[in-house]
Amino acid sequence: MNPPVPKPTPKVRLTHAEGRLEGLAEALLELGLEVVHTPLIGTRTLASPTLSAQARDLIGCDWLLFTSRSAVRAWCDLGLPLRGTPKSGPKLGAVGSATATDIRLAGGKLSLSAHPQNAQGLVDTFTRRVAPPQTVGFPCSQSALPTLQMGLTRAGFEVRRLPIYESVIRPWSLTNGVLGGEMIAEIVVLASPSAVSALPQTLGAGPRAATFVALGPSTGEALGSRGWRYLQAPTPNAEGVVQVVAQHLRLTPPALRKAAPRATDTPSPNVLTPEHPT
Repeated sequence: MNPPVPKPTPKVRLTHAEGRLEGLAEALLELGLEVVHTPLIGTRTLASPTLSAQARDLIGCDWLLFTSRSAVRAWCDLGLPLRGTPKSGPKLGAVGSATATDIRLAGGKLSLSAHPQNAQGLVDTFTRRVAPPQTVGFPCSQSALPTLQMGLTRAGFEVRRLPIYESVIRPWSLTNGVLGGEMIAEIVVLASPSAVSALPQTLGAGPRAATFVALGPSTGEALGSRGWRYLQAPTPNAEGVVQVVAQHLRLTPPALRKAAPRATDTPSPNVLTPEHPT
């Protein structure tokens, strides 16, 4: 009697820009999955004399908050310092551990880190530890969501938002799109409508069609508009992606054993039910 053939390891492809969704790849690896990061979204620093002057003005704020590694990289690309101390420059805050590491590598002294590691977590952590009124410099992407700016403004802080980099769509290559013959699942995680637009139509069709995971509702709408079914992360962060992938593959990571709510309560016609993979 021949021994049973082991099942191939499910593969998850991450397509978000570098510096986003901190901790996601590590959490998926802990589930025993194969993880490949092939960013469909890159970043480009917005360089101009006017922008450099505006960014330098942010050094006069009480705080500088960074919500991605890309923002730290763009800040350094503009030739701006992160070496100030709480007494001689703005205090520095980061959205997560990887962003915090980049700040330290650039010579910055971190004063605050978000928990959980997302924009809302940064708002919550900041408002618990810092009292208004204070000015907050927010160097960010052109497409940054209003979560941080709105949350801090409502709490009484003056937020100076300044886009210093932009997102750039990268084409999906043939090597990225290969669905191996022995692969039992190809899960593709999308973090923005722009990333959805970069995918070839063939990726969502046929017997080897990929299973898509949408980070947020707008990304889900973009997938649905192409006629593709998808899984909706219950929260637009790394934790939400891990939860919906674990449910889809019938896995239970330790952090979810006590509470694993359904990934979507009111699914649209194109939203798959995680407990029943297709």
